Amino acid sequence: LFPFVEHTCLVGRQACTVIAADCAEYERVRECCCHSYLGSV
Repeated sequence: LFPFVEHTCLVGRQACTVIAADCAEYERVRECCCHSYLGSV
C-alpha cells in the first residue's frame, strides 16, 4: 500500500475528482491519475 502523496491529477486540462460514483469511474481515475503519477515518482 502506498502512502498518500498530495497531488493534482489532470485529464487534459480538467482536474480529476477524487470521488468516484461507481467502480468503472474509480478504475478510470485510478489508471489515468494514480498509476501514471506513482510511476513517475
